[in-house]
Parts: sequence; C-alpha cells; structure tokens
Amino acid sequence: MGLQGGQLVGFDIQKNFELTFLFNLSSSPITSIKFDPTHLIIAATEQSRELYAISLITKEVNYVYLDLGRKQFCTVALEH
Repeated sequence: MGLQGGQLVGFDIQKNFELTFLFNLSSSPITSIKFDPTHLIIAATEQSRELYAISLITKEVNYVYLDLGRKQFCTVALEH
C-alpha cells in the first residue's frame, strides 16, 4: 500500500495483517504500484516523477565486468 507521505507499506494477510515492511521512499505521495514478474515492487510518484524498484528477496550475487573491446563492456552476474 502506498501512502500520502511517500511510504510503501506491506502486510502479511496470513498473519492477521502483521506489518511486513515499511519503506520511506519519497516526500511525495505514492501514486502507482506495480508488480514485476522478476519479484520487484515498482512504486512511482506522480508529483515528483520518481520511480522506485524494491526487491524483498535477499540475493547474493558476484559481478564480473567483461571488456568486449571497442569501448564496450558488459556485466555478468554470478549467483552464489
């Protein structure tokens, strides 16, 4: 749930609506919340035109940066 004060709040409905998380994202009201198939919560504010992507899944990843030549690079994520 997005609040007027810019907070994003989540509750666990299986545990009698116990508070699961509270993020203070912005000073502007959260006006849009979408759920991404990659397990991200995407929240946006219309007034300040900000976009936030939040993941509730803890994931440890090592990154390797590869030089592809011709001033091109890519990042490869190596999961633990």
